Amino acid sequence: MKFKGVVVKGKGRGAKMGFPTINLDWDKATLARSPEGVFTALVKVGKMVLPSVGFLGAAETFLEKEKRVEAHILDFNENIVGRKVEILFLKRLRGNKKFKTTKDLAAQMRKDELLAREFFHVYGNSQSNRRG
Repeated sequence: MKFKGVVVKGKGRGAKMGFPTINLDWDKATLARSPEGVFTALVKVGKMVLPSVGFLGAAETFLEKEKRVEAHILDFNENIVGRKVEILFLKRLRGNKKFKTTKDLAAQMRKDELLAREFFHVYGNSQSNRRG
């Protein structure tokens, strides 16, 4: 799945938990047909292609019903609100889940990030082996 759009200002909840995200304003009909969950993702910003943890779905922990597209770009902390980006969702790590507390959610996000880092370590090695 691929989403292209302009980064919009979010609510800042991810940043407060140590996982700042970029948010895209996206067509609700397309989102309604998209599978919910947490994914490994690549975010293209200009010429940079950055490994990320992406999320598609409603933020159920915060009692939201409306689906969203967002990504936590690994090892990146630039403000890119207003910039055009492309998010390519690669591998689903887990489904969407409601957590009892934001601490529980943050703990799961740390696990998701570790899984994504492992994925990109293997992915990066397999890509360089193909070139060699």
